[in-house]
Amino acid sequence: MSETPRLKLPEIASGQAQKHVTHNDALARLDVLVQVAALTRDQTSPPGSPAEGNIHIVAASATGDWAGQDGKLANWRAGSWSFYDAMPGCVAFVIAESVSVLFDGTDWIDFTDTVPLQDIANLGINTTADATNKLAVRSPAA
Repeated sequence: MSETPRLKLPEIASGQAQKHVTHNDALARLDVLVQVAALTRDQTSPPGSPAEGNIHIVAASATGDWAGQDGKLANWRAGSWSFYDAMPGCVAFVIAESVSVLFDGTDWIDFTDTVPLQDIANLGINTTADATNKLAVRSPAA
């Protein structure tokens, strides 16, 4: 079966029987990979009573049903775990920590680590900073 190059969505072949199965598989992948909201990223084993649709980022050295799935997105669906590879650039919100993380192709890193907020030469907020006004802020009067 052929699939799309980026999200690996299954493609429906012409004349294919049971097209709904392929379509539903694609929807399930999209449900996990688009606007990722993971409950945790530090668990090495699955929770005891997952709810339908729960997503976790599998921590390193995972065990049990998650063994060998380090760094992948784990999704509880229809009574079992499915695992998905994140693409470099994938952003996920980790609900337990209220932080966004970015997959760099190898690891999930804090999103704030990718945006340097220290030692910035110029900073313009709602306006443009320049060599004279290295910090420039424009806001309406109270």
